Amino acid sequence: LRYTFHSLKQARTFTASVVVTLALGVGVATAAFSVLNWLFLRPLPGIPDSDRLAVVRFQDTVLAGSPRSAVLTRNQVADIARDLSNVTGLAGFTQVALTASTSDTAFPVDAEFVMPSYFRILGTRPQAGRLLVDEDDASGAPSGVAVIGDEIWSHIYHRDTAVVGKSFRLNTETFTVVGVAPPGFGGVSGPRAAALWVPSQTFPKVLR
Repeated sequence: LRYTFHSLKQARTFTASVVVTLALGVGVATAAFSVLNWLFLRPLPGIPDSDRLAVVRFQDTVLAGSPRSAVLTRNQVADIARDLSNVTGLAGFTQVALTASTSDTAFPVDAEFVMPSYFRILGTRPQAGRLLVDEDDASGAPSGVAVIGDEIWSHIYHRDTAVVGKSFRLNTETFTVVGVAPPGFGGVSGPRAAALWVPSQTFPKVLR
């Protein structure tokens, strides 16, 4: 050890480069594992038994083979559900970047349009109010309802315990808050991937 340290002391430039290389290697490996753990390994927040969850995405092939996301109709999702006898449930969803606004402010939001079975399949429980139910997604439902994420509840509504019943707009459509999702919950795409959930039947109204 004495000889080794003496040699390293004599070649200070070499020693410094080795130490820096090792530090960078350890740092990059640690950062890569942290990202991998955050995205893929640890359970999804607000979803019990997330290891039993499978997400299937559909694509169309257009313009000389370039893929784009395909949007399925509610009837197509129902047809797929009938053919999948070895799963406990199936729910359709699609995520869209939109602008939401209250009487005080406007803010960008990643919203998911979901079928009512979405939260039931995930086993998610609200931290305030309720989640979406079948009646919210029925054709001709009287008014739009929404579940907001913990981040919107904190930054827009300042964790107001009376948030249930408050209204906001998505594009030109008015929605009423019926519940708040659990902390960190972002849907099936990962932590905080989405921040707002509304019934799938409101999709054509919001995105005319």
